[in-house]
Amino acid sequence: MKIWWQSTFLVASNLALVLSGSPAWAQDMHPVSQGLIYDALMGKQFTVKYPNEFQDKQSLPMDRGVKGSQKPLGVIAGPKRTEFNTDYINVDSKTVSMFAVALHSCIVLKKGGWENFQKANTRPIGSVENALLNTQPHPDPFKATHVSYDDMLTYARDWWKGNCDIYQKETGPLKDRFLYEAILDALRNYNDVELWTGPNPDTDHVQWCDIVLADAAQKQ
Repeated sequence: MKIWWQSTFLVASNLALVLSGSPAWAQDMHPVSQGLIYDALMGKQFTVKYPNEFQDKQSLPMDRGVKGSQKPLGVIAGPKRTEFNTDYINVDSKTVSMFAVALHSCIVLKKGGWENFQKANTRPIGSVENALLNTQPHPDPFKATHVSYDDMLTYARDWWKGNCDIYQKETGPLKDRFLYEAILDALRNYNDVELWTGPNPDTDHVQWCDIVLADAAQKQ
């Protein structure tokens, strides 16, 4: 699936992404349920009709990996695969899916997420790459809807402290590494399932998912 990220990632990595004072937008119009993400984590396949019209089946384990297998748990973001190496790999799928939905809700409240990006993007459909170039007179929708890694980290720290004993047992730098892995996993899990189950997946949505993940992956 990750075939559009390369050209956009190089541009996105140089963006000075900041939160803007944009007006509040409506809530996410296509929320993904905890149950859908749990099903995906358990191996459910989704039939996706991509923009080039072919049908393909996608499942999270194909991309995410499986604990104890030749493809260990991790995330492909940007030019490399980040493997999970903290006790995050031992967190149960129910908790993982709960956090994915909770983090997304936090992101939407901060005016981020795919729905808000669509509202902020006044360029024609199929122009994510042009949006990255921030050509005038259009405002940059990535700046308008960007939620910083630090904001996600602050939210994640409080959430995991109150919802997971495994996180509480991590010590020192491993705590922040645990949260980094959890954030990457949550972004990928939610955004991929949203893409697969949405009404009309398009190239813009695929590129946006890859850019958001690649941006967060740079933080360690």
